[in-house]
Amino acid sequence: ARRLAAPVAALVRRGHRVLVTHGNGPQVGFIQRRADLAAELAPELPLLGLDMCVADSQGSLGYILARGLSGALPAEAAPVALLTHTVVDAPDAAFARPTKPI
Repeated sequence: ARRLAAPVAALVRRGHRVLVTHGNGPQVGFIQRRADLAAELAPELPLLGLDMCVADSQGSLGYILARGLSGALPAEAAPVALLTHTVVDAPDAAFARPTKPI
């Protein structure tokens, strides 16, 4: 996030409206595994669904990016983290043979 701050701030100072996006696949897999292990150790804990793991990842990464950018940007250009939802086609044949842990 720190390496991103200066180039993004330069774009904002030149009048650009900037949108920074990120991937989160590896992080979601880690969060899911962590939640599964926690539930094994403490069965009273609720299992986390994929949607919650994605939200956890988006929130964490968004916070890290926003925090890294906030010091470099003027107050009127304060960064905002936005969580999104994804819609998938459940009968898609690709779900029968996933290529990743999720």
